[in-house]
Amino acid sequence: STLLSQLDREIGKTRAELGIYNEAMRTEAQRDPIDKQRIIVQSDAPEYFLNLAPKRASEYYQNKFRLSKQAKTAQHFSGAPRRFEPVNPSVHKEFPGACGPFMNARTNVFHLMLPFDLKISRKPQDPLDAIVRIFYAKEGYSFPLAYEMDKLVSHHDGEALEISIDDPNLLFVSASRVKEREFRYEYGDPSRNLPPEYNYPMTVLERTGTLGTFVQVVTNFKVWFDASVVSLLIQGAPDLHEYGLQGGTGLMTRSHAADKVEAYSEALKDAWRQNLSFNFVNLHLQLAPGVDTALVPYNTPLFTLIPTLNAQNYKVEDYRKVAGE
Repeated sequence: STLLSQLDREIGKTRAELGIYNEAMRTEAQRDPIDKQRIIVQSDAPEYFLNLAPKRASEYYQNKFRLSKQAKTAQHFSGAPRRFEPVNPSVHKEFPGACGPFMNARTNVFHLMLPFDLKISRKPQDPLDAIVRIFYAKEGYSFPLAYEMDKLVSHHDGEALEISIDDPNLLFVSASRVKEREFRYEYGDPSRNLPPEYNYPMTVLERTGTLGTFVQVVTNFKVWFDASVVSLLIQGAPDLHEYGLQGGTGLMTRSHAADKVEAYSEALKDAWRQNLSFNFVNLHLQLAPGVDTALVPYNTPLFTLIPTLNAQNYKVEDYRKVAGE
């Protein structure tokens, strides 16, 4: 039958391609192993960031982009000539989850997320229940505020300021209680007498600041790495825009606070720190154009940390020169 003939052709094609692939990959397996670069993390919540968060990120993306059986079949068998069938899900195969590089950027990298909901809004209404921070934030300038006696005041000294509560440059940043059921935080201040689920979000937002229109969420996530070999690319997670946010992008190439001599003395305390640079991975978020309010649920990937080769360790070359053409 036509179907059996089609299947035979596809099976033969797959076998031939598998042989070519195995032959091409054989030399790679014979290469000398490359020493792995160590990226050492210090954090207030290491169990969450290093164990729980990667699991939750994988679950998040697998649930979001998992292909149906029909979609997988459509991926591998072209079948009869295509017809226009936009409402027939059995033949739909152009899913994001079917693209290898697309999924690698989501499932094979290190994501940073939070164990509580985060809300960034230009409106004061309906803040989340743990804590609210207020900032005056516009391009090139920002300032932390507080709200006392129906008045916006300076966060630093309490000076009353003539700013309307509906000023378009205001940002209201709020957090919920911790919602990740397995999250543990051992550094809360017991003198506050707070319920445990409020300790961590309040600590994070109290450290949070702004850089112009960007909210800088500070989680005290510190990384040590060999800057002579690798740099660390920090960027907003791939699907961040779906929540109405944009993430800043940065490249860590050397130690934090390079203008302060005392910053380097820490690197000499222990043998493992020698020759390693350090920096802090903060989450830089801003509202997308035209968006007034963004709410990101807990355990949603917010930022991605990607090790890259240092610029001195690679060279971009013209194919014609390499191939002798």
